[in-house]
Amino acid sequence: MPVITLRIDEELLNKIENLAKKTGKKRSQIIKEILKKQLSNYETLEEYINLMKKGKKTGSLSLNEVEKWLENTEPYFETWEEAIKYSRQRGK
Repeated sequence: MPVITLRIDEELLNKIENLAKKTGKKRSQIIKEILKKQLSNYETLEEYINLMKKGKKTGSLSLNEVEKWLENTEPYFETWEEAIKYSRQRGK
């Protein structure tokens, strides 16, 4: 399995360590789970946006709800198009 190195601030590291202690999991396992969930969220969001662009029903999720969700993301994006573009660039 490939290994990555990343720098994070103390506050974030403390949160990860506290969660690891509470759950009895290793830090790397906690980080993997968080990354998987976040990536899944982005994939789901992109699927919803594609359906909305095609005028198809997306259950109870509206474009306004997607845009509200994007307001709480970091980095902040003005539009969902910017978020998707950023996501695609990071994947390269």
